[in-house]
Amino acid sequence: MMWKISALIFAFHVFAFGQIISAQSKTVNDSIQKAELIESSHYGGSELESAYIDHLRVAMQNNPNSKGVFVFYCGKICKYGEVEAHIRGLNVSLKGKGWKNSEFAILQGGYREKFTLDYWLVPQNIGIPIPDSTIDIKDVTFKGAFRRKFIPYDCCE
Repeated sequence: MMWKISALIFAFHVFAFGQIISAQSKTVNDSIQKAELIESSHYGGSELESAYIDHLRVAMQNNPNSKGVFVFYCGKICKYGEVEAHIRGLNVSLKGKGWKNSEFAILQGGYREKFTLDYWLVPQNIGIPIPDSTIDIKDVTFKGAFRRKFIPYDCCE
């Protein structure tokens, strides 16, 4: 009879301890955050891109201490300096909208079928998303020639 009571007490402790562990791991898993892709665009013009930037800004306001990360991918047919020109244009646009340098990061992601810009919301203390280039550089056709006098490509015209 005594062993039945001991076994019952032991079973109760195992069950209670299991519930505590389960509740803790659920809480830990619920608090795990990851970067969220807000938009992925094939450049639809500066007005559309401005709307995507505003959408990301709202997501950042709803997630304090988060950061906006922009990842550019050149297309399978890529102009020399195209990504760099878009990065310059984005920097100007973000500064014009009042963004601080600490609120965003801009990356060159490699190459995709079409020119693409991904807009990421990255919570505090979470690593920047790893770019996922889908086209190997050897399969990219570059347009434009290097000139002695460099005339940079201007984006957003």
